[in-house]
Amino acid sequence: MKIGGAVVALGICMAASVVGTPHLLYEYECEGYDIRRCAYYTSCTYIGVQGWRKSKPGPLSAGGCPAVKLFALDWPPFIWRKG
Repeated sequence: MKIGGAVVALGICMAASVVGTPHLLYEYECEGYDIRRCAYYTSCTYIGVQGWRKSKPGPLSAGGCPAVKLFALDWPPFIWRKG
């Protein structure tokens, strides 16, 4: 019996549910003291496997928006609830 494909598919789904799926940075908004520099980032918009995601790094986030970010799955079969 050849079940290798099914095992690989299940492994990918399990890894995505634990680690998350990759999303690429599409755009960001920042506030600054002048138009040449960002003092802090107010929102980051990503596009990926699960569609568009918006992340708000916080008002004092000077680290920027990472180019690739992992987001947890939000599809009902893959949501693991505690409790």
